Parts: sequence; C-alpha cells; structure tokens
Amino acid sequence: MGLPIYYVGGSKGGVGKSLFSLILVEYLLSKNKKVLLFDADMQNRDLFLAFENDSGTIATTTVDLDSSSEWLRILSFIEKHGDHHVVINSAANNTDGTLRYGPILLEGLPELKREMFFFWLLNRQRDSLNKFSDLKRIFSSAKIFAVRNLYFGNQEKFSFFNSSSEKKELEDNKKDNRVFDFPEMADRVAESISNERLSIGNGIKNLSLGERCELKRWRKLCFEVFDGIPGLQQHE
Repeated sequence: MGLPIYYVGGSKGGVGKSLFSLILVEYLLSKNKKVLLFDADMQNRDLFLAFENDSGTIATTTVDLDSSSEWLRILSFIEKHGDHHVVINSAANNTDGTLRYGPILLEGLPELKREMFFFWLLNRQRDSLNKFSDLKRIFSSAKIFAVRNLYFGNQEKFSFFNSSSEKKELEDNKKDNRVFDFPEMADRVAESISNERLSIGNGIKNLSLGERCELKRWRKLCFEVFDGIPGLQQHE
C-alpha cells in the first residue's frame, strides 16, 4: 500500500479542522515525511498561508471541494507527488461537495495504491453529526475516525455523540479504536497561531516564551494521540 491520504472534515465551521490539519502536517514533518497539503477553506486561507513559503518537504495549494473539476485536479496533484503524504483540509460547507464528488477520489485510490484516512471533527452540538452517516456509507472503504475536540469540554460532555449510533458503530469495529480526543490548546496561543498565520514549527521559533512552552506541551500531547491511531504507523 502506498502513502496515505488524510481528509480532515466536519459538518460545520469552528470545530477545529484547520488546527487539526496544522498539527497533523507538523506530525508528519517530524517523521521526515514529505507532505502535499490541499486547503479548501477559500475564505480563510490561514493554513495555506502558514506553509506557502516552505519548500522541500511540503507542497501546498488551495482547492474548491464543491467543484468536480477540482477533484480531478486533486488526483493529478497526488499522482505527481507520489512520495508525499496527502492532507486535505476541508472548509465549513464542503460536506455536500465531498459526498457528491469524493467518489472521484475513491475511484483513483487503487491505481494510486493509497489508503484513505477520514477524520471527522466534533463539537458538543447535535448538528456536529450532520452528514456523518452519509459519509461513513459513501467512504466505507476508508478508515473513518471521529475526533472529539476537547476545546469544547471533556469527553463526558459530548453527550449527543457519546449516545449516538455513529459512535456505537465505530466502536463495534473490533480491530481499531476509531474514536479519539483532540487536546485543547490555550486560547491565546491558538489566536497567535491563527492571526500570524504560523505553522507549528514557526510558532515554536517565534512566539513569546510562555506561548512557546504551551505550544510544545500541546504538540507533545497531539503527537501521543497520533502515535496511537491504528494504521498510521504502518506507513513509517
């Protein structure tokens, strides 16, 4: 199996998709992986701009996931970057476009010899689960993970998800743990990263001492989470 494709999604804005994508890229770079990053947030290109001037280990471009032709372009980019791990950061309202056109990417996976990981970011509200069942059905060949963003409270507070059929179905998979928690970052540091459009690596170099310490603490926790995700280590 070739290098994986990681899709970071969620049914709404503000659930932490871009921050999750940011630390996922940092994790891959820490493992000396090359990364191809697609940023679909056309209105807020912070993620794209954070890596725009990096070279060598990361290639990045913006993409419109509501356009079928853009999914064709994604396949072309992936084919040209065969030695890169792929991260696709979706935007707030891309779910319908992904459900409609995502099968174009699925169709190309066997020829690309790649596996797809799908991370679904959750907050504590009921509508965070919107479209999740449709996604699991259409992307049934992918490894799908539900991610509770602890910025919104500890895991016990995710009552809608915790009592949902979606969670039960994911946990009934005896081979893998498909539900995990995304550590909270201090608001001040998250705002600095976003406002200054920094990658995690550049944040650790350029932020104030207190912010750097918090960022290192959070990065360590996130890396421990990624280390425990089933299937990721097989691509080491």
